[in-house]
Amino acid sequence: MADVTDRREIDIEFGGYRVHIVIDGNTGPVVVLGSGAGGRLVHWIDTVANLEHDHTVVRFNRPGIPVTRIPARQNRRTIREEAGRIAAVLDAVGRPDPAVVVGHSVAGFYAEGFARLYPHRTRALLLLDSSVASDRAARFTLPLAAKLVAADAGARLLNGLHLQAPLGRVGLALMHRRRPGGLDDKSRAEIRCAAAEPGFPAALLSELVVYHELETELCALRDTSPLPPVRRMVVTAHTGWRTHRWRAQQIQMAELLDAEHVTIAPAGHLVMIDQPDRTADFIRAIGSGS
Repeated sequence: MADVTDRREIDIEFGGYRVHIVIDGNTGPVVVLGSGAGGRLVHWIDTVANLEHDHTVVRFNRPGIPVTRIPARQNRRTIREEAGRIAAVLDAVGRPDPAVVVGHSVAGFYAEGFARLYPHRTRALLLLDSSVASDRAARFTLPLAAKLVAADAGARLLNGLHLQAPLGRVGLALMHRRRPGGLDDKSRAEIRCAAAEPGFPAALLSELVVYHELETELCALRDTSPLPPVRRMVVTAHTGWRTHRWRAQQIQMAELLDAEHVTIAPAGHLVMIDQPDRTADFIRAIGSGS
């Protein structure tokens, strides 16, 4: 059994960003956790506490802190770039064996993209209340360059008004309000650190504005790069009638990907915060093949 204090932290550079990686545990399958827009590793603290005794659990802040100023029109997320970031993170961990790849919300796009682009490095794929990519042809959206400039301007405004940290603390605290047992001193400290990280607003906004482009890219990737023959699971958070349509979409996605579908209820979208132990149970099951 791994020592609960067994933690490593590594910084790497990838795609113009310094990426901070945290590895908990040093035994069992490697699990890499990807959270939604903005990509904060603080969302997984309770799930990690459950898994670290019998897994090597890898988290990282996505995309990281800019090493140099990146022009707004170039500061966009892509499936290929984020899949490459996951690969670079796993390289830094130093475990060559295939990993269980978990993607929450929009990071489900990146997890699926990684499995398609790096099939030999994928042990299993778990999509946790993942975004659902649609190939709808007719859809109004602003030009990509304009959206990226607007996102950059919004992030710079928040930083200029010194609102990043206070708004970040409030937002992350609200996300964790349904954490079992409430917020303790450790989780509050991690929230404060996450909210103060340079580049957080830019990471969040630049990812949100390219959502449609990510959908299009993933749908195209599905046509050219098949998933590897590994266990696949779609886990859906469900609260009753309010999420009935969402659950139906998740079931359709599972059928498209030839994946198992399971439901965690009651749970909101931030299921790894609401139900960390059940989230860990599904990760453990898919990683062990049971």
